[in-house]
Amino acid sequence: MRPPPPKPFAIAFLVCLGLFIVWAIVGSILEPILTKPDIQENIKGFALIISFGLFLIMAFSAVPVMVHLFFKYFLKMQESAGNLERPFVRKIKDHRETIVTILIYSFWALYALGMIIALPFAFRDLMSV
Repeated sequence: MRPPPPKPFAIAFLVCLGLFIVWAIVGSILEPILTKPDIQENIKGFALIISFGLFLIMAFSAVPVMVHLFFKYFLKMQESAGNLERPFVRKIKDHRETIVTILIYSFWALYALGMIIALPFAFRDLMSV
């Protein structure tokens, strides 16, 4: 099983980061204009959904990038230290794709489980505001 390639996830992360910056600028420009309470309530829910969606995309897309970079630089450091022939490092190098794949899907599963646990409480708190 091959790990997902990090490049599309890096692009998704950077695009979401840029959208967050644009979203913050637009929000700070529109905040003084939209002072009516009924308009603010309608926009608040929309803003929360957009912000949470961007956050989820960023969080899930950061995992493959970080895991790939960690193993890339870990093996480079081990090579520069002369440790590539040590049994532990050699096993990691030989099974790098499998380890990276397992780590990426494990982190994603952990994120999804945390989200499944937290969403009912978040919806309850959102409805009480």
